[in-house]
Amino acid sequence: MATVDSEIVIAEKPQRVFELAQQVERFPEVIASLKSVEVLSREGNRTRTRWVGTAQMGPVTRDISWEEEDEWDAEALECRFHLTGGDLKRYDGVWKFLAEDGGTRCLLHLDYEMGIPLLSPLVNKMIHAKMQESCDELLRGLKKLAGAD
Repeated sequence: MATVDSEIVIAEKPQRVFELAQQVERFPEVIASLKSVEVLSREGNRTRTRWVGTAQMGPVTRDISWEEEDEWDAEALECRFHLTGGDLKRYDGVWKFLAEDGGTRCLLHLDYEMGIPLLSPLVNKMIHAKMQESCDELLRGLKKLAGAD
């Protein structure tokens, strides 16, 4: 299992950023590597979604898809998510929206496992860099949605 942490500060109030983050179906508008996000269901504070993104490593381009369930905690201003199916073996974490100097510090923590046995250390390093890049891109995309770019 590997871990990625990413953060960004957005010049908007935490409640507003939290509400924008829940509009996951809008992320393909601002994230080039994301082909689609489909909301499968919204029930109370839980959202089930299907994501399709494009990963490019060297000359190889491949679509990666997964389904996840998000639990949005409006009181704590955080989202806990976990994989429910797709191309990954493990994909779960937490997204926090913290008040900071009149804006919001967004923290994204992700634990993942590709589920492909016997990958070389070089390939694992490339995958990890791609996962870090994807998390950073997601937060920059949220900042764009907030109009704070």
